[in-house]
Amino acid sequence: MTAREGISNEELKTTLSYNRESGVFTWMVRTGRRVVVGKEAGGVNELGYRVITVNKRRFLAHRLAWFYVNGVWPDGMIDHVNQDQSDNRIENLRIATKSQNMANDGPRATNTSGYRGVTFDKKRGKWVAMITKDYKVLHLGRFLDREDAARAYDAAAISLFGEFACLNFPSESERGA
Repeated sequence: MTAREGISNEELKTTLSYNRESGVFTWMVRTGRRVVVGKEAGGVNELGYRVITVNKRRFLAHRLAWFYVNGVWPDGMIDHVNQDQSDNRIENLRIATKSQNMANDGPRATNTSGYRGVTFDKKRGKWVAMITKDYKVLHLGRFLDREDAARAYDAAAISLFGEFACLNFPSESERGA
């Protein structure tokens, strides 16, 4: 058993089955009164992540998937490439820093511009583009047009975060075209 996480890879593989194509864990053995062999393991928490309890410990399914496939616990955070926290297919998971993980996130619920990294400056009557990296806010400029501010954000996001950048205007390949 690994001291850090409380379960060995061997024990995990004898308790749960993981389907790489669907990202779903199913029970292989009955470990408790609510566990049904062959049924999907765990439940969804308030943030939308699947959580599975094994050995009286709660695990995030995406971290279990990484451990199941790679045999080692991830050192950093696990990022869902397509931003769908319920999609735990191994091809949709990657190691990320906190900054990278936050870069691959859509606009906040409180966003009023419709674009990530864009706010309206009422005093000046212009749209402001900003981006954050490693807890530092970078001001990208003021624009008359909010789409221009969003494009400035996208350019900075690509420069700073590369493949982790969540863009306001995704390319054709990113839209699945």
